[in-house]
Amino acid sequence: MDDGRPVGLVNVVPDGPHEVEIAVLVADRWQHRGIGRALLEHALADPRWAGQTVHAAVRPDNIAVLTLLRSLSRPMRLVDHAPGEYHFELRAQADTPAEARRLAG
Repeated sequence: MDDGRPVGLVNVVPDGPHEVEIAVLVADRWQHRGIGRALLEHALADPRWAGQTVHAAVRPDNIAVLTLLRSLSRPMRLVDHAPGEYHFELRAQADTPAEARRLAG
């Protein structure tokens, strides 16, 4: 929060059986301070999402979000790409830190 206004937002929405979709937004002047990563890590640590497949759609030119997703300690894989959009799957909980690093590239 900054003077009573939120500087970041994470949205986790059930998207079918055992699947959720995530979205994160951080105000421009607050980016690159770890806020997005902290929001995602906190949201994905919620026991409701354990064992769920997590989906994220990202524009290929959104280097900040691609870097953010790769920095998470969770296995991630590209499952589809359409013109102007990558679709990733992440696990809500990594099996092991080594596996998470290996799969995140």
